[in-house]
Amino acid sequence: MLQAFAPIALSGAAALLLAGATMAYLYVGSLSSLWTTPYGRLLGMKVLLVGGAAVCGFVNWRRFAAERRGRMLPEFSPSAALTVEVLFAVAVVLVTAVL
Repeated sequence: MLQAFAPIALSGAAALLLAGATMAYLYVGSLSSLWTTPYGRLLGMKVLLVGGAAVCGFVNWRRFAAERRGRMLPEFSPSAALTVEVLFAVAVVLVTAVL
């Protein structure tokens, strides 16, 4: 099921990235505004949190793909990796609510 969902998730993530970059440019205006305005700092925090969630998602995807092939990756326990990814996602939603 994860294999079938991966292309949809990747194309959705690419569309989200393009839309987010466009909106960030329209709202922030200049690169220096990212660290000189409160909105820019919150937007930067959101980008970092989304990056963290993306890294966790990649690690989980690798782990699930390896498990499907019969190998176990010792990097993270399944519940811990999923918990961290969900925590990043919740933090993204909270920062988005403030924005």
